[in-house]
Amino acid sequence: MYLKTSLVILATTLGLLSGCSTVSESSRQSASSVQTEFSEVTVSTSKELAKAVSRMRRGGVIILESGDYDDLNLSLSRSYRPESPLLIKAKEGGTVFITGDTEIQITGKHITLSGFTFERGTRSGGKAELIYMAGEHNRITQSLFRNVDDLEGVWVQMNGRYNRIDHSWFEGKTSGQSYINMDIKENRPVYHQLDHNYFTRQPLGKNGGSASRVGHGSMYLNNARILFEYNLFDDESGESEVISAKSSENIFRYNTFKNSRGHLSLRQGERALVYDNYFIGTGEEKHGGLFVRGEGHVVFNNYFHNLNAKPRYKEEGAVSFGAATGSYDGQRADKGLNGRHFPITRNILFANNTIVKPGDFAMVIGSQVGSRDRTLIPDSLYLINNQLVGARRQSVLQLDGAKDMVWQANFSSDAIPGHDHTGLTDSLISLADGPFGMPMPTDMQAGVSGKDLGVYLEKLNLDMTWEENRSMVERIQNQTATAGFSIPHNAENQPVHPLTKNDVGPSWMMH
Repeated sequence: MYLKTSLVILATTLGLLSGCSTVSESSRQSASSVQTEFSEVTVSTSKELAKAVSRMRRGGVIILESGDYDDLNLSLSRSYRPESPLLIKAKEGGTVFITGDTEIQITGKHITLSGFTFERGTRSGGKAELIYMAGEHNRITQSLFRNVDDLEGVWVQMNGRYNRIDHSWFEGKTSGQSYINMDIKENRPVYHQLDHNYFTRQPLGKNGGSASRVGHGSMYLNNARILFEYNLFDDESGESEVISAKSSENIFRYNTFKNSRGHLSLRQGERALVYDNYFIGTGEEKHGGLFVRGEGHVVFNNYFHNLNAKPRYKEEGAVSFGAATGSYDGQRADKGLNGRHFPITRNILFANNTIVKPGDFAMVIGSQVGSRDRTLIPDSLYLINNQLVGARRQSVLQLDGAKDMVWQANFSSDAIPGHDHTGLTDSLISLADGPFGMPMPTDMQAGVSGKDLGVYLEKLNLDMTWEENRSMVERIQNQTATAGFSIPHNAENQPVHPLTKNDVGPSWMMH
């Protein structure tokens, strides 16, 4: 093991995440003048890595030489300071393989793993997770999880607070449970972030094959405030739920769901923000979009194209608002679970979305009614400024029993509207390829102004002390009086188009 102590600037140290293990003189000169003492260690075996971790008491960098790191049992429990974190990284991305009987516990603070490839593994715990990620301000980045093992259990259990998984690749899980699971404590949002990741998965053939479970049935009212952004779910077809959200106040934005035999599922929970996402299929059976249950959600400015939801239970559309369990189960409630296994769907703003070639239906209101005691049809949906083009059967299927619905400035083309209301107009909508290569309406249609949409936002009971809610409300209130989806722009005012493999995953895979 080679040990050296040096003065390294914090900003430059974090720059090592890109995969470069050397620091240029120009980088030293241009970085901040604030300097912190770090240790830098180079290791080449699992034992050397564990030994180096035990010696890193004040932060630093551990660099892994190329090779296999077998049977890695690593406990990272020390809390480092923000200005002197611990970075454990591959010297060169794609050359460090974590294999054999692996168990990694990250329970400290300000710890980053970067540049690893997890494969050819096993877990002696059988159903235990590969990585248990808790603590605070910890990160997994620039890593590849591919065909790790065939054991039950998740690959990453993500607990704690303010943790992040980014620029990583998840592929080849053939056993039950998700790639990433998150559990949420009561009255304490966790603020995790998952961004720029790639997820793909072949059908599991049973429940439990989602990319991520965000909470649990006992946590559906816990405000998680987890951010999913810039992730590509590409043929993520493990089961009908690509993501299963079972907690409240989560954000899904700038993601692309592509050719996946399932949907983004707001399974249980309240007040999610779902905006600026792309849901794109090939028209293949079961390519889905968005399934909505719960209350208080905002679904704004999403694009859906060439989907073909074919459910096991009753009809689904590109967007489905699910029927709820009719009877209330007090025994479930006593256990902390929702008394209705399929919760009531109500009080939701669905605005400025464009749905093109959705399969049989663009929207279904009351999806899955009649199966498993699902008898309560959604109510109090605010459906405004949407464009529905090219459904095979009809644009909207609204089951009997829906009440207190608001339809304003919605436009249906090329199919029976399916709803006799002045707020859903049969209108010819011409299409042409948009700037991202998908068909978009060529003409703008008059809609409801953002100011008028504000009336419905007030009904959702959003927590306006949270900056994300304030920004969302301000954006919607400034919306022009037009219908349909418009190309989103991020905080840097850059247009957000559908993601490709070159936009996500480890940078070292993009050669």
